[in-house]
Amino acid sequence: MSSGADGAVADDAIADEAWMPSAASWDRAATRRMCAGVYLDPAFRDLVLRKVYCDRNRRIAPSYGFSLIPVMVHAWRAWRLEVAQHMLVLAIFVVAALSAWRAAAIAASLLAAWYVGCRLFPLFGDFAAYYRGKKSHQEYERLRSRQTLLGYSMLLSLAACAAVVIAGLHTSLPWRGSPGQLVDRSGLPGALVVLVIAAGVVAAIGALRQVRLNHLHAADGLSEWRGGARLASVSRQQGHPFSVYSSSKPFVGSGSRVITWAFAQRLVRRIEGDISTNNPEYETPPFRTQDLIDHLKERLDSLVTDENPETRLAGLVISDHVLIEGTHAHPYLQVLHRNARDPRVYKAIARTIAYSGDAARHYLACQVESWGGEIVTTVFVHLSLQGRTLYLEFSTYALLPTKPEYHVIDEVGETGPAAVMRATWKSIGGLPEALLSLWRLTLAPGDLLTALRVRKDPTATARRGVNIGATVSAREAATAGSNENYFQYRDIFQHSKIIERRIFSSVAEFLEDRDVDTSEFLQRANTILNQGVIIKAGGAVTVTDSAIGNQATAGGGGAPSSNMGE
Repeated sequence: MSSGADGAVADDAIADEAWMPSAASWDRAATRRMCAGVYLDPAFRDLVLRKVYCDRNRRIAPSYGFSLIPVMVHAWRAWRLEVAQHMLVLAIFVVAALSAWRAAAIAASLLAAWYVGCRLFPLFGDFAAYYRGKKSHQEYERLRSRQTLLGYSMLLSLAACAAVVIAGLHTSLPWRGSPGQLVDRSGLPGALVVLVIAAGVVAAIGALRQVRLNHLHAADGLSEWRGGARLASVSRQQGHPFSVYSSSKPFVGSGSRVITWAFAQRLVRRIEGDISTNNPEYETPPFRTQDLIDHLKERLDSLVTDENPETRLAGLVISDHVLIEGTHAHPYLQVLHRNARDPRVYKAIARTIAYSGDAARHYLACQVESWGGEIVTTVFVHLSLQGRTLYLEFSTYALLPTKPEYHVIDEVGETGPAAVMRATWKSIGGLPEALLSLWRLTLAPGDLLTALRVRKDPTATARRGVNIGATVSAREAATAGSNENYFQYRDIFQHSKIIERRIFSSVAEFLEDRDVDTSEFLQRANTILNQGVIIKAGGAVTVTDSAIGNQATAGGGGAPSSNMGE
């Protein structure tokens, strides 16, 4: 190809770059979408506030691929919006009931009929599906039972409304005024005023909620904390190298388990030309565990610092991670409440590596964030030299994408002025639910009192028999019911396999430099890499593929299969 043609191709390539999406479109995607989730999903918001923010007796689970602080800030904002709506709607009906109780009763009964009607009319489509042969007779019977219940509820609501109207007209008889005055005595105009005012309040709250969702479309719309003891404590804990877990799930916050294997390698001398299995065993290991971990860090770090962007493993972070069971954390309280960069923390990590039989367990965490934090693959590698053997444990965990409904802030046309208008009309349509959910206002005082109590951190004080381990992860809760797409699924295994391969080659290289026989090690490594043997607590399981997430399955080719999701 001529140089002129080369120049044309280069110009085309430069021109094409203008059409490529910028990296900013994925900036902090998981954090932004979780912040959106607290506005869109009240159950998720309540979990963030009550099970994470207000649960001061337990440590915070590690935050992988996101920041918990903006999520908590927006959760409280969403909570205040809901409480404000409930208080205003309740005030409207209380004032109406005290000044014109008939109007309040008619408005309430009409809203009840509206609520029932919204659930009754869709059943006609289900009945039509039955007559077209798309639903079973059992489903038909369930539909009839539901239709009967909703039908009686509709009649009761309308009957209550009619009774109040008739009672108002009856008390006005005999009447010699104008018909308009008679209608006023019925309570219908007053009920209409109550409904309009309540709809205005709900519409305004819905518009404010959508405005805040609009701000989350850009990463700079995230709100960071401005102080406060609890948020400061959460900020320290979510990125601390020492994490405390409850006994049920050591790797809380890291997602679903994908791959796990482990084996012990005897440390025997390598003798040139000798292929027998009777090589002498080292009485004293020729290296320390810390030496091997440092070597692995150096070799893995080369994947990050590679000058070639095509071969660089972008997003890889290598760090020390120490897991402590919640009821055995009191000896480590001084370390847990130090800054992550404190020299005493580094000393505690080194001691944990040297004494791996203690309650604390060290792991080398190799973490790859992709898709803006929507996919986080974490490989935990544990090494120890107990029993004159090198014990190597490898576990891969993956955080799946957040719920699809949280992605609305990044969908076309779902933010902006038009979205605010749609949210306003949608809120008006949800006016019956706003009235029926007034009972949630009874929970508000408890939430406030609990939030005021979390200013102090009880986990800083040793208490006998108290488990301070984290049991809930907001990030894991945000993935419930999510489905990864094909390439996200493959990225998880790609990153895991790249790190796995580099670990095997690095360990083998290190052992050979220390004159350790690697024949057994290489044989087991080839078995894991080529045949897919996964060693779990219950033994070895041979699989041809793996699956992750809720109700995931794996298998293929007629070979034995295993579900690796948790």
